[in-house]
Amino acid sequence: MDMSKVFTLKEIETHNSLKSLWVIFNGRVYDITEFVKDHPGGDDLLLQYAGQDITEVMYDKDHHEHSEASYEILQDYMIDPQVDVKTHQFLDLNKPLVPQMLTKQFTRAHYLEQWESLFGPFWN
Repeated sequence: MDMSKVFTLKEIETHNSLKSLWVIFNGRVYDITEFVKDHPGGDDLLLQYAGQDITEVMYDKDHHEHSEASYEILQDYMIDPQVDVKTHQFLDLNKPLVPQMLTKQFTRAHYLEQWESLFGPFWN
């Protein structure tokens, strides 16, 4: 796989079945299709988060606690170090923030999408 490829969130969301199961963890993309059969929690739990960002779930000890080994195993399935910033994050935290705020042309739709992903719908 081309490690310079940057996946969009829409591309990742299409990998949401037992035949092809991708997840995002800490901004990196993982193909865990081969791991599904070995997951101690079963495939139903993984399918629930297929094609999605699992970062919060992985760190949420109240929801589902993970051992250090589980984080190491996950690294074996990394297929790409990046997710497209335009569709996944409001700003690229690996670059200086002030120039991004001054030069980015945010559409209203993109701004509201990012706001809702962080804080929920604006009408609540």
